[in-house]
Amino acid sequence: MAQWLAMDARDSSGGAVQSNRKGDSPGENIVKRLSPSKRRLGHQCSPDSSIPSSSGTPDLDHREIVKELYERQKKSDTPESDENELSFLFGRSCNINTTLRMAIEKPTIVCSRSPLKWGNTQRLANKQDLADTWGRTFLWYHDYVKSYDELRNLDFTDFKVLFRNRFSPVSWMLYAWNSFKNGIEGVTFTNDSWYPNNKEMQKCLDEHCNSYYGSLAETMMHDVIDKMRAIQMTEEEYSCMLAITLFRADYRLSRHASQYIQSVGDEFTKALSEHVLKNEASQSELKAMDRLATLMCMLTSVQHLAHKEDDTVTFMAIFHMADMHGLPYEMHTNIPERCMVETVATVCKENMVETMCKD
Repeated sequence: MAQWLAMDARDSSGGAVQSNRKGDSPGENIVKRLSPSKRRLGHQCSPDSSIPSSSGTPDLDHREIVKELYERQKKSDTPESDENELSFLFGRSCNINTTLRMAIEKPTIVCSRSPLKWGNTQRLANKQDLADTWGRTFLWYHDYVKSYDELRNLDFTDFKVLFRNRFSPVSWMLYAWNSFKNGIEGVTFTNDSWYPNNKEMQKCLDEHCNSYYGSLAETMMHDVIDKMRAIQMTEEEYSCMLAITLFRADYRLSRHASQYIQSVGDEFTKALSEHVLKNEASQSELKAMDRLATLMCMLTSVQHLAHKEDDTVTFMAIFHMADMHGLPYEMHTNIPERCMVETVATVCKENMVETMCKD
């Protein structure tokens, strides 16, 4: 089952990753490595859907969930590099001129698993870095998403919708965390470059970089990184926030898929809540709730960044800026690129005719 997600998947022994059996409860996969006594989780399938609900699921060991989420995040951040691939050896730039379906099935056609260099900011970003960091982020995201057996309960249509719509907010949580962790005043890229939030430094960059990251960097700094700094966010909390950002209900999913995704996300939210309450117990419950509220506000912030990025990529693709067409365009907009270009061309023509008539 779920052959689309198993493709290009590799477990620790090098074999293909197998999908879970149908009927697992949302919390069961996340604690599958626990002792047998903690695995006995009830589940109940909806009569008209193969996606199980969490009805009747007993309390889970949320400490183990936090640990599991942390391990998944760390594994995605430190992948086994494709050092034997010619594309890696010769530093091939990312290939974003492909379709989403092809990229899901074979993500390494987009980019090789080169080491992530979040803290290595030797130079300011250029036009090529925009496509390269987008492509490398896509591969990181694919590796992170495929680590969740829970998603193999979805059919390909629902998975594609979720994969596409959660890419941007999850990516902004990733960028914000790595900029915060490395003390970078701006957006750190996946290679050895970065985009500064400083307006004077931005004047040295080409228009493509400023068009893409100008307002996004400022929003990320104020709405996300400042919150991370205020509470000195921990990596365990970040790992939970990544998972919660991914597993959010979406009206564009089928009804049962949306309910299922939300039920998994609810377990991750509970795990984060208990983690925060436990760690802040020496202070006060009020302080713990305030910390949790700050973390939850970040979900809205990264979603806002995602909407802004969607608009930016759409604009840049239409006007052929920074090569933001192909896969980035498909990931960031629902409107077929050809239709959008034709619409813009028509509007420009009408405006030109109207101007000529006035003259």
